[in-house]
Amino acid sequence: MYLWMLIACPAERLGVEVPKGGLDAISAEDLQRDVYALTRDGADPGQVFANRLTQMHLPPRETGDGRVCARRDGAGAPRVVVAPWPTTVGEAAQVAVLVSVAKGWDGQPPPKRATWLCMAKPDAVLPEGERVAGVAVTADRLEAIDYRRLREDTRQLFQRLDG
Repeated sequence: MYLWMLIACPAERLGVEVPKGGLDAISAEDLQRDVYALTRDGADPGQVFANRLTQMHLPPRETGDGRVCARRDGAGAPRVVVAPWPTTVGEAAQVAVLVSVAKGWDGQPPPKRATWLCMAKPDAVLPEGERVAGVAVTADRLEAIDYRRLREDTRQLFQRLDG
């Protein structure tokens, strides 16, 4: 008798958190979790990055030696945002930023321009397109990263890419 009422009411009313898209999807907790996953002993950064992009419905379209890239379709000439293949904590944070950008795009209309998100070694061949600077992070240990600040920097990058 009351089952239809549960099905018909909003999820928030039942205490279920409904993920938001756009800027609201970018969180300090996600950034921290991704940095930890990328720096964990024995982690394969390429696989971690590919798995996370796939979770954000942006599976890598092109992979090759020394790079993993995914493309978000949009109009116009493509842009390429590159984070280095992580060998340091700061580089892992730069990769986590790209994952958060992909999370912000999940379920949202495409940006005005096509955009590649790439993690690449220095000598990797990258897709064609205008290079866009990501977020620079200099940290030598996990505890040195200010994840709230990194969230704000990621949101600014997201807005630059979406605008």
